Formats: sequence, C-alpha cells, structure tokens
Amino acid sequence: MTSELDAAHAPREGTRYEPREGLSNRITVVEMVYFQAPGESPLGVESRYSRALTTDEQPCERRLKATEDWRELDRGWVDQTSLIVISNNETVADKILEVAYRDAYQDTWLVLPGESMRASPSNASRLVVRSQSGTIRFTANLFPR
Repeated sequence: MTSELDAAHAPREGTRYEPREGLSNRITVVEMVYFQAPGESPLGVESRYSRALTTDEQPCERRLKATEDWRELDRGWVDQTSLIVISNNETVADKILEVAYRDAYQDTWLVLPGESMRASPSNASRLVVRSQSGTIRFTANLFPR
C-alpha cells in the first residue's frame, strides 16, 4: 500500500504528511471469502485492488436507521460515489436490510445481520434501503470518485 512512498516522503512523528506531486486519494480493497464443506479443505476467493480517486473530497460515514418503508439512502455530502460499503449492525436473524435502485424494487441486495456489502453504483442517488422487519441500525460508508 505504501509503494508510492519512499523513506524520504514518509511522515515522521510530529510532522504532517504532504503527498508528492501527482499522487491522489486512493481506495484500497482487500477481501477474502471462504467456503468450507465438512471434512474438506476450504475454498478461498481473494479480491484486492487499489484505484486513484479523481477528487480530494472526504469520505462520509453515516450511522442510519431503516424502517419497513423504502427510503433514499442518505449519502451525506458525497454526490458522486466510487464505492459504498453498507453494514447491517443488527444481530437478530430477521433484521435483514434490503438495498435496491429506486423503481427496481423486485430485485434487491440483501445485507444479513452482522454482514456488509460493497458496491460501486452507477448512480448512488437512486439507491434506496428498507428493513424486512421493524427498524434496523446500519452504517453506510461512502467514498467519493
């Protein structure tokens, strides 16, 4: 992750890091998913990438609640997103969060209790969320383009 930094440009204690010219904000994702059948070796799927962002805009973390009614996802100050991570903060089995595009409710992403999803939506302003049962606490982390 720090391949673009060398020792001369690394921050030192008590100093502020100033990026070298030409560097930009980045997103780095490292993800592992494992499947294991009883008595068998696990199958691991790894996904890792890093990409530069086109803006210096700050990411936004929103701690939200979803009800059983479809509501637009509160994106805070991030107008154009490059990545959204939505985490279901509940632990009860029936507290499932649904994420969809407005006017496309028949096909949804399900975010199970204690789990999260990551997506790069083409138009985050059309994202809507709802709970399948009662009220759900969830977190949306939005990263700018």
